[in-house]
Amino acid sequence: MRVVPRQRTKEDLADAPGRLLATMISVAAAGMLDATRFRRGREYARSGAVTALDIEPGSLHGTVQGSRREPYEVTVRTATVPPPPGTAPAMMAVIAPNAADLWAECSCPDGDTGTCKHVVAVLLSFADEVALRPELLSAWRAPAGASPARAEVGSRRPGPGVATVSSLPSRPMVAPPPSPFETDEWREFTAAPPGAADLDPVLDAIRAAPPLTLGTERLGAVDLSSMLRSALQSMRAAGGDLF
Repeated sequence: MRVVPRQRTKEDLADAPGRLLATMISVAAAGMLDATRFRRGREYARSGAVTALDIEPGSLHGTVQGSRREPYEVTVRTATVPPPPGTAPAMMAVIAPNAADLWAECSCPDGDTGTCKHVVAVLLSFADEVALRPELLSAWRAPAGASPARAEVGSRRPGPGVATVSSLPSRPMVAPPPSPFETDEWREFTAAPPGAADLDPVLDAIRAAPPLTLGTERLGAVDLSSMLRSALQSMRAAGGDLF
């Protein structure tokens, strides 16, 4: 399926039916590379540099006009997954990819890494089209000829004969940083001062509170809302007004 993207304004996308899906694709693009390249790719997308999108099950091919005469060719691959249980955007959100689901290549000098600005431009242009035509996401992620699955919302389990992401070229995994709550600095901060008669009630509560498992982190009684606000600010710094 070929789509010729055009520049979209915020007003064009304000009430778009697939706005949630577009945001999820944009977040996946932001997770593939650093903030500087993401911003440059967003500028390419907004300037209309993406001239064509070809959408097939498991493959998104885009043509991007860069600084040279010949356009750059971008391909973003993903494993196909069972189709969503319905066509409503909330139902289709179960097949929206994240950064780990994607593998890309580009004909530009940085294309071997799959993390160039042209890849971002293609994904963001595709996201804008999905915002207005959510069915394009199914055309990319669902297997060829698949019909809506009768599955629970949130299920991503592949059916028989469906490719999984393990069949795609793997990208090197980066080890997560050590937990800041398992460092000597944190233990020193929460320790009672030598000879103190009365403990600070806040620090006493931190020491006494049972740990809370959050992913791979073990947290005490800390301000999670502050951590989430900080994460959101980092995403906004990377994506500008996209988030």
